[in-house]
Amino acid sequence: MTVTQAEVITMLAKNNINAAATARAMFMHRNTVDYHVRMIYRNTGLNPLNFYDLPTLLSMAKEVLEAKGA
Repeated sequence: MTVTQAEVITMLAKNNINAAATARAMFMHRNTVDYHVRMIYRNTGLNPLNFYDLPTLLSMAKEVLEAKGA
């Protein structure tokens, strides 16, 4: 998972799994957010837009973002 994908996952959680609000908050186009969602699903098998998959993805994103800061 890339840092950008981790940021998208985190922002999706903050915006109640709303891709349009996430795009506005991250200053991205909505299609870019959709692209990252598809790549996350392709790489992990977990859908960031699924309420039940999001906690697992958030813990993965937290690890990526912590490693970035180290």
